[in-house]
Amino acid sequence: MHISQKDFSRAFIETIPKIVRNRYVIIDYTSLKGYDITLFIASMPYRGRSIPFYGRVLRLKDLDNLVYRSKNEFLELCMDEVLEMVPFKAVVIGDREFGTHRFLTYLEGKGVEYVIRWRKTG
Repeated sequence: MHISQKDFSRAFIETIPKIVRNRYVIIDYTSLKGYDITLFIASMPYRGRSIPFYGRVLRLKDLDNLVYRSKNEFLELCMDEVLEMVPFKAVVIGDREFGTHRFLTYLEGKGVEYVIRWRKTG
């Protein structure tokens, strides 16, 4: 039996918030060196783990072929889908790579609270 990404995510989203009982959505990029692809992953924290419920692949050729005009456009498309999926007002948690003015303005425009993790200096 084959289950689509959207059906899996929908089933997960309907079940997990009842167990997790928080509003956090963790976002992250993972690059696969040598393959010219980046994975965008959205997950929910649970008992010290991160349970992924959404993923999308960005290929370097997608930028070259103008499938997406920029990595920012790709990120906003992913977040539109993630925010549409979750049945609660999410608090987005991301690393410093998500701390750009454009992305934070995007989140604020959607009324989304966020936490950006910065490297400790000093």
